[in-house]
Amino acid sequence: MAEVVETLNAVTTLAKGDMKRAEAVLCTLLPLILTQAGNKQKPCREAAVVACNAIVDGMGSNCVREVIHYCFGAMDIKQNFQSRVLALNVISKFGDTAADQLGTALPEVVPEVTPCMTDVKKDVANAAIAAMSASCDVIGNRDIEHMTSNILRSITHPKEVPEIMHALAGVTFVQSVQSPALAMVTPLLVRGLKRSEERRVGKECRSRW
Repeated sequence: MAEVVETLNAVTTLAKGDMKRAEAVLCTLLPLILTQAGNKQKPCREAAVVACNAIVDGMGSNCVREVIHYCFGAMDIKQNFQSRVLALNVISKFGDTAADQLGTALPEVVPEVTPCMTDVKKDVANAAIAAMSASCDVIGNRDIEHMTSNILRSITHPKEVPEIMHALAGVTFVQSVQSPALAMVTPLLVRGLKRSEERRVGKECRSRW
């Protein structure tokens, strides 16, 4: 345990002291650091969180896309929940530190984060909701900004999808719809279509009986 903590502390020191020179190497260590966030030993978990945040806070925007993919790996259901939470927290952090890069990555981020929002582990679900909220904030489309809470709610409350779809249908789009906005709206449309199909099939089954 002591060796792991010392190594993680060394990573933190390097990230805070000379991140520009060490960036390429330190970013590639993030998958291992995220894994250590799920270590059975609390000192290792704490040191991993500090090291991860030091790297993410100090790295340049060019690393964001690669780091997001590292987060996807750490968000896998097979990982310990602490690792998953930390990965989701990193994505949330990008909402403040790398909004443009996160917005560009939303077509990939949304499908990965969405299942975590209904995870049985409350810590994971809360972190995922925060990450999705941060993602909504970087859409950059004023026409649907007011629907952010509805878009999030459609994931955790599927029965409300028809009502939310009705609200979306009433939106007048003035701005051109770019990929970040589409990344958020498309899953809602898909859920709406599936819900309509389920209702249609249900009516047909009842009529046959």
